[in-house]
Amino acid sequence: MRILGIDPSLTSTGYGIIEAGETLRGLAYGHIPTKSSEPLPDRLERLYLQLTAVIDNWSPAVCSVETIFTARNPRSALLLGHARGVVILTARRAKLPIFEYTPMQIKRAVCGRGRSTKEQVRFMVERLLGIAGPIKPLDASDALAAAICHQQQPALSG
Repeated sequence: MRILGIDPSLTSTGYGIIEAGETLRGLAYGHIPTKSSEPLPDRLERLYLQLTAVIDNWSPAVCSVETIFTARNPRSALLLGHARGVVILTARRAKLPIFEYTPMQIKRAVCGRGRSTKEQVRFMVERLLGIAGPIKPLDASDALAAAICHQQQPALSG
């Protein structure tokens, strides 16, 4: 089964596709950057169009999305909410079941503990998927980690 993992952000949304079967394989990963100098509607449209292209190209069966963390800055939280909304709507329009996991759940699934650093997550994702690293940017390895987290939920991943 192909799982799309997404680490939403308005500045750099990470995505990753894994194949979960007898073994785990990383099929694709990357990020969708936007510039803060661009109008918000243009940034959201870019996120929608590029994520739609990823879904169309890889035909995942499900989508695993990282939930919002507690933001220090209300403006940042609001912008992240916009990006998450676009991500969820894009997956829904593609008729993908959507599953959400907290950053702590994702880190625990990949690293064994919920307070791992982004670099530790990247290291473990590279090992679990057999990717000769380093995976760049870190948003992409976080997205792959979200996909791996979903795969580890036996009642949900089928």
